[in-house]
Amino acid sequence: MSYKKAIENNPIMEDYYHESYGLALYHEGLFGGSIVQFEHAWRLNSTEKLTFNNIVHLNYCLGRVEKALEGFEEIFKNGLEAHYTYSNYILVLYHLEKDEEMINKYKELLQPFIQSHRNALLKIYQEELRITQAILEKDGIDGKTKEFNQKELKGINLVLSFIN
Repeated sequence: MSYKKAIENNPIMEDYYHESYGLALYHEGLFGGSIVQFEHAWRLNSTEKLTFNNIVHLNYCLGRVEKALEGFEEIFKNGLEAHYTYSNYILVLYHLEKDEEMINKYKELLQPFIQSHRNALLKIYQEELRITQAILEKDGIDGKTKEFNQKELKGINLVLSFIN
């Protein structure tokens, strides 16, 4: 109820509130609700590149790897890169079992962001690691979800090795 009230009291900040709520849902591993909030924020403010990057990453988290790949192509085509774009793209490439040469190309593109945003990137992927491990520890997850998250876990560890 307070979320709705915040938007009513300050409608000019509605996109910010949707993003904040989306982040809160993401940290709880509630990717479906999170993507809805980010998509709503994007409709309200389609110039915020972090919002679009989050939508693309959430598509990956939801197992929509091909849709995430398409989103990354749009990011690269339209100059919407953020400090975590290349590292998130590496997760997708790893998931799709792309060769080391292709992954290394994006590792090189990631290097300037590591130099300028190392602490932020570490926090992002440590949180990603925590969320993925929590999903894997849930009782009764289906085989497809388990397999996806095990592969994601390996990709996250790869990205963390690049950042460290």
